[in-house]
Amino acid sequence: MPINGDTVLGRRADLPGYSSRTEGYRLAGRPIAATPSVPAGDVMTARSEDRLILWYQPKIDVATRKLAGAEGLLRLVDPELGVLSPAAFLPGLTGIDMAVITAFVAERAIADWLHFADAGEIVRLSINAPPSTLETADLPELFSVIRPRHRDWPGLTVEMTEAEIIGSLEAVNDAIHRMTQQAISISIDDFGAGYSSLSRLKEVPFSEIKIDRGLIRGCDRDPSIRYFLKAVRDFAHYHGARVVAEGVETTGEFRVVADLGIDEAQGFLFARPMPPEEFLRAIRRPSWFE
Repeated sequence: MPINGDTVLGRRADLPGYSSRTEGYRLAGRPIAATPSVPAGDVMTARSEDRLILWYQPKIDVATRKLAGAEGLLRLVDPELGVLSPAAFLPGLTGIDMAVITAFVAERAIADWLHFADAGEIVRLSINAPPSTLETADLPELFSVIRPRHRDWPGLTVEMTEAEIIGSLEAVNDAIHRMTQQAISISIDDFGAGYSSLSRLKEVPFSEIKIDRGLIRGCDRDPSIRYFLKAVRDFAHYHGARVVAEGVETTGEFRVVADLGIDEAQGFLFARPMPPEEFLRAIRRPSWFE
């Protein structure tokens, strides 16, 4: 059974992401805070007090400039510091605590998807999960319980970094294959940040490669980077996977991404991560880039 023994399905009315308390922090204009590492115990307390939420950053279809999906990014609402990004509170989590938080993120993403669907918007979401939690949190079993039985359910994408997935491939390969049977697809995140062997990646049933933002930055000024991006595109398309350029911040970078035939783009050029209700209002935007 799922590690937390419960799911959020059927309880969308009291989701913390939509609570007046959390909405109040957003409307007060509090910025995302930069802060020293939050102790693991405080993170678990925030979870029990409904102060963990997902914000969503759009992923844009490069060819049509329309919304292709969104990545759910975890945020912690602190009464004093405001909204904290994962760098402030995830590094201190290990073992069972990380598994519990990963299960929470999966459940929250499903609940948010149902909320969006109830509003008439069908969008494919992605979340992040360390490979180490696949077995600790038994994510395949969790997804078998919480996945929507909605006729328009497009599935969910789970992003795992290139370095993590290669480093634990033997241990998690079975769990990854079990998840694909639940309409859960695998995205290889931060591709190009490490030095993994492409031959090892072929062992993973991935449907998406996300190119590390460090390789997108300045691609309009460096021909060698464009050559690498083209090679990644060819590798992914050969295996039937889409390619996402992460961290697109300038028009020049986007032009290169479009010229190379990369499928999707994500970055501050289009939108920053936003709370669920704000994202729901933004979904209907006719174009994300002029």
